[in-house]
Amino acid sequence: MAVFAPNPTEKLDQELDTARQLMTVLKEEQSQLIKANIDSLEPLVGKKSALIARMSELAKARLTVLTQMGYPAEEASMQKWLDSPAAQSIKKAPIKKTWDELRAIIRSSKALNRTNGLLISTHMSRSQAALQVLQGNQGGAQVYGRNGQTSVQTTSRSLVVG
Repeated sequence: MAVFAPNPTEKLDQELDTARQLMTVLKEEQSQLIKANIDSLEPLVGKKSALIARMSELAKARLTVLTQMGYPAEEASMQKWLDSPAAQSIKKAPIKKTWDELRAIIRSSKALNRTNGLLISTHMSRSQAALQVLQGNQGGAQVYGRNGQTSVQTTSRSLVVG
């Protein structure tokens, strides 16, 4: 009976495929944010959440195998394992290529997600400002005075009591 050593690359292709899907969803999310097509974001958020959960599940499985092999439960352990004599039994070139691509996609996805977060913040700020205007709460709009300094201009009404 053959006993196979644990292999942290077992689901690496699935992880890469999921990362690619996530990148596609993030790009679509950004496109919709740029177009201010806010209504189309809800289904994308659901897809994004499911893909992130799957990525987390796959990464956790990989880290569990690496931990069982004596490596710390951290992302750097995968590279340490690939560089070790323990990985001699696998074809390193395709695995390393997959691993490098996965890491690049994850880095790009994180940057894209941060950018999308900034776009969402901008939309929220604009919506909040518009809401305040509609509610009559311009709340101390800043204008420049004669001296070039900002001053607060408030909208207030005088009450005449007779």
